[in-house]
Amino acid sequence: MKGLLYKDLQLILNKVSLIGRLLIILVLLLVTIFCRESGTIFLSIIGPIGLASIPTSLLVADQENGWNRLVGVFPIPKKT
Repeated sequence: MKGLLYKDLQLILNKVSLIGRLLIILVLLLVTIFCRESGTIFLSIIGPIGLASIPTSLLVADQENGWNRLVGVFPIPKKT
């Protein structure tokens, strides 16, 4: 399980470079500082949408890598 979580974390980090992450943080910080109330409302709407897209992108990456071939090695029956 630790390996799967580590893989997902690495996929998330590889999607956006370090400069991209810093830029996102800077933009969010500037929106919060300069827009005050409207910036906070904007972040409270966009934040959950952005976080909800992460599992979707991870599922797409797993599907592209053909993980279905490895399902048979799990100790859980296919019907479950």
